[in-house]
Amino acid sequence: MSRVVHLELHTHDRAGASAFYRELLQWRTEQIDSRWGTYHALVLGDTLDGGIVECGKCQPGGSRTSRSTASRLERFGLPART
Repeated sequence: MSRVVHLELHTHDRAGASAFYRELLQWRTEQIDSRWGTYHALVLGDTLDGGIVECGKCQPGGSRTSRSTASRLERFGLPART
């Protein structure tokens, strides 16, 4: 059976997204700096890894969110469409 082994999150606010997922899901991040920019590696468990990358072309609020999720996003200064 196939399974997800890597999760890549693209955002316009890497630091805010890292803080949001750290509080919401207790995900740990490790900042990795390279000549291409900064990447936040996610420590998600034994069989899943991932990262958060900032991209200038990301569209915030690209999908509808629940009111409770929107209020959490706003606490971190992230925009959300409900």
